[in-house]
Amino acid sequence: MLKFLSPGLARLFDRVPPATLSSTVFLLVVGAALGFGLPLGLPSPYDLMLHGVFFALLTISLSGFFRGRAMPACIVAIVLAAGGEYVQGVLGYRDMSLLDLIASVIGGLSAAGVLSIRISVSMPDENLGFIERELAARKVRIND
Repeated sequence: MLKFLSPGLARLFDRVPPATLSSTVFLLVVGAALGFGLPLGLPSPYDLMLHGVFFALLTISLSGFFRGRAMPACIVAIVLAAGGEYVQGVLGYRDMSLLDLIASVIGGLSAAGVLSIRISVSMPDENLGFIERELAARKVRIND
């Protein structure tokens, strides 16, 4: 698909569903625009809810890069949240907020909890997550 990249990176992106790649890029662009450029000026509870919902969506989107595993995606989302708050504090025109970071962490952990729920499919002892089910339907090996 992306032949201009290095072979290792191209293999990674070939394994990632296109919807995962496009939704992650969209969320990262929107997050950067909202976090560093477009001040919304939302009052406190709405700002915190936006942080939680955004990082929940980002965790869900990032899980596609990790074959549906929730915790690596959650860790990447939390690192991005902490980095974003740090950069906001360094730039000076926005404040670094511990409450915003906590709301982001809660959103990421909530999404990771939902992603970690396993659903029995076709066999009572075979528990698969939603991305694992999709890969099984495509007959892609899950343990690559």
